[in-house]
Order: sequence, then structure tokens, then C-alpha cells
Amino acid sequence: MAIDRLIVLSIAGVAVASILAFIALSASGNGGLQPLDGMSGMMEGGRMQMPVSKDVIILLESEYEMTAGEQSEVTLKVLDKQTNEPMQGEQVIIGIEKGLPMTTMDMIGGMFDASEKGNGTYSFVFTPESEGYYTIHAHVILPGKQMHSMMENHADLVMVSR
Repeated sequence: MAIDRLIVLSIAGVAVASILAFIALSASGNGGLQPLDGMSGMMEGGRMQMPVSKDVIILLESEYEMTAGEQSEVTLKVLDKQTNEPMQGEQVIIGIEKGLPMTTMDMIGGMFDASEKGNGTYSFVFTPESEGYYTIHAHVILPGKQMHSMMENHADLVMVSR
């Protein structure tokens, strides 16, 4: 009986210590425990975050609001990060996620190329199936660069369907 009570008290002590450690880490403002693997640069406050784009700025040019069930043209602007000048000739690859960035990973269909319209403008059409948030994952591959470089030049752009 005394051993059972000792085990229960030990487990309770570990649980209380864990809770206090979690509260202390949360209150310190560092977002809690950080991962120990190579993903630490992509994590912030327990949420997956993409690093800042290396060579380009990707802007949403069209309205961020869409109507559920209606086709919308989504327009992006790609600028050189150093000069803020429009870029041309890049391959802009789009992926669409139902939900906010990096929360659901509920990708809709496969990835596809946006159409270049000139002067750094790229577009594609999208019909949101229902109301809610949609994340446009825009990846830019610069001329002469390989496919894997698209992760260096990426932006998550959030749109809402009503």
C-alpha cells in the first residue's frame, strides 16, 4: 500500500513539475519548447513558418476576398528584393491550401504554374469551394535556377472566401 502511494505521489510530482516548467517557458516569451531538429529555423511559437524570401518579394495584387463557388482571377506581383523592380521570366508555381498557412496542410489539387502577364505580374484562376480561409503558396524559380530553389523564394498569401 505504501509503495502504491509512493508511485502515485511520484507521478503527481512529475506532472506538477512539467506543468510549472511549461508555464515558466510560456511566460518567458520564447513560445515554449523549441524543436531540436533542423526545422528550428522554420518554427515560431509552435507554428511552422517559412523563412523570408531570399531574392524576391511576392505581393498579392488582387483583392484578398473571393466569393465561394465563383471563379476568381488571382494576380501576384513579383519584385526583385534588392531593387524593388518588377521581375520577368520567372517560373511562378502555385499551391493552394484550404485553411491558414501551415495549419491544415489540406492542399487542393496539385501545384501548377501561374501565367506571366508582363511587368512582374502573374495570375491564375481559382474557384473556392466553400467559405473560409485559403492560403496561396507562391514559389518563384528564377531563370537558370533549379527546381529546389523554389523554397528560397516563397510566400504564403492568405485569401478569404465568403
